[in-house]
Amino acid sequence: MLAAYARKRATGRFLSLLVLLVIAGASRGATISFTNTTVKVTGATANGKVVLVGVALEPRAYHNRLNIFRDVLEDTDGDGIITKDLDNSVFWKAIWGVEDLQTRSYATGHPDRSPGRERPRELTFAPLANGPITTIAESGELLEFVLVRPSGDVYIAQVVDGGSDDRDGESNGQITASIDSFVLVAGTGTPPDRFNTDDVVFVFDADLLTITPVKVQ
Repeated sequence: MLAAYARKRATGRFLSLLVLLVIAGASRGATISFTNTTVKVTGATANGKVVLVGVALEPRAYHNRLNIFRDVLEDTDGDGIITKDLDNSVFWKAIWGVEDLQTRSYATGHPDRSPGRERPRELTFAPLANGPITTIAESGELLEFVLVRPSGDVYIAQVVDGGSDDRDGESNGQITASIDSFVLVAGTGTPPDRFNTDDVVFVFDADLLTITPVKVQ
C-alpha cells in the first residue's frame, strides 16, 4: 500500500524520490517503568531534560476517556531519574514514549497490564518539489503525531483519515499530515515550516494503543 501511495504522490507535487524510513525500534538510553500512579524515567542524562509523551485510556461507565500527556521534565538532583506523578491509578491502559534531549535517544514503554505496544511502521516523509520535507504519511484512521525538536519544543497534529488536516483528502486508510497542521504544546518555538534532520516524531494510534518513534534523517 505504501509503495503504491508513494508512486501516486510522486506524480503530483512531491519529488519522484521519497524518503522512506523503516522503524526497527527505539534507540537505547533512558528507560521507562511504572507504579500504580507514577511513570519513572531512568538512565536520563544527569541534570538534563526529557520529553515524556503518552496516551492513556481511562475506563468510564460506557466508554474509555482518552488522556494525552506531553511534558518536558528536568532531572533536578543529578541522579538521572525523573518521576511523573499521575495522581490517578486508572491510567494502566497506556503507552508511553520518552526522549532524552541531551543524547537524542528515545524509548517506549507501557504498564505490565497494558495492551499497549510499540509498533514498527514504515513512515514516508515527503518534500515539496525542490523544497524541504513538509509531510509525513502513514496508514491509520486517527493518528496523533508528536514532533520533538532538539530545543525541547513539542508540537502535535491530530489527524483523521479524510478529515480537513489529511493532506490527501480521501478516506482511504492513509493519513498524510502536513507540517502546517502541527501546533506548539510545550516550549517557546515558532510554528514549524518543515521537518528537520534529528527531529523525533512519536506516532500514536489510540484505537490500537500503539506508539512508533522515528528520527528524521
